[in-house]
Amino acid sequence: MNALNTVGYKELFDWLSGCYSLQVALKKVKTPPRRFAKRQLTWNRKYQNALWAHPDSMDEIMKFIQSPPVE
Repeated sequence: MNALNTVGYKELFDWLSGCYSLQVALKKVKTPPRRFAKRQLTWNRKYQNALWAHPDSMDEIMKFIQSPPVE
């Protein structure tokens, strides 16, 4: 994979060449990761037994990780 094919470089080069404004370029950079995250959430919803945790609830997450496995 070419490093310049990663998210954001095309938009950066288009902005540098004057294709669109910085504001438009920034908006275009944010769109693909947002769409990817939405696809991940949609795909993960099929796991009904999944434990969903907020990233700020580290104590709850650690407690779950350290608890004995449920059979």
